Amino acid sequence: MNAPTLILVARSESRTQTYREALELRGFACQPATELKDLPALTCRSLFNGVLLDMPIITKASTAEKKQLEDILKALPSAYLNIAPATDSIKLLMADNHHGTARSLDEFLALCNSFTPRLVRPNDRVPLHLNALLFDGQHLDQPEQTVTLNVSSQGCFLFSTHPAHLPGRQVKVRFVGLTDPTLISCTIRWVRPWGACHQMPGIGVTFEQISTSQQTQLSELTASLEAYQATGPTCTQPTQTAADASDATRPEAATTDPPGEGPPAARQPSGAPARQRSRSVPQDAPAKDRVQSSTALPLQNGTA
Repeated sequence: MNAPTLILVARSESRTQTYREALELRGFACQPATELKDLPALTCRSLFNGVLLDMPIITKASTAEKKQLEDILKALPSAYLNIAPATDSIKLLMADNHHGTARSLDEFLALCNSFTPRLVRPNDRVPLHLNALLFDGQHLDQPEQTVTLNVSSQGCFLFSTHPAHLPGRQVKVRFVGLTDPTLISCTIRWVRPWGACHQMPGIGVTFEQISTSQQTQLSELTASLEAYQATGPTCTQPTQTAADASDATRPEAATTDPPGEGPPAARQPSGAPARQRSRSVPQDAPAKDRVQSSTALPLQNGTA
């Protein structure tokens, strides 16, 4: 009988060797990998009992890499590993609790030993948001109004806080925006209940009966979104020409500040002494006019 096999993802050779020795000592084999991007190719062609991820590699992973791992971590028992620097002991933290909980490597390996090894095919999920009506199969006259958070060719994830949803239960979905309004038969594969974690609650379903026209339209919508994400919106900044630059230097093109709101350096601070403001007076003007031409501005707060 073949030993249970786990995928072990770690970049450091020394850490990989430490984990490998601990697994072999407990009767487990491992398939080492150094990059998270290698996991989809491994899980779609070989049977595995679980996944172990070295903590340093997951903390440096990009959002896209973590998104790619979601289905694998839900499909197989999975956990994060770390090595305590003081004792060199192996610490474990569950990555997903769909297959049970564990607080140590031995407890996690017990879960993996009882788990039937399986393949995990790569998904083509796209974060496409479609308004939908969700029917639980028993109350077709009382659909739940919901929306998809992502869609693939084989299923989707639907927002829901309904406590009655359970894995394996049959439901029906109608996508409001599709040309073909026929109900799509689905099976609930997993449930993320409200309040269980700081993530969007809902259900992951697979399409069991879907028409060709619905499948085609969903493919067109996902392809359109993927193309948009690949290119992104474009925005061209206007280019200043020589003529524009010369216009900006002309006196009439200069901007003026509203009264009392000039540049900060030119504003009179509150409580500061009044400054003299003079107006130009001809030199041959009478002496009294020359004296009145220079008056002090009133203090802003009325006190010295």
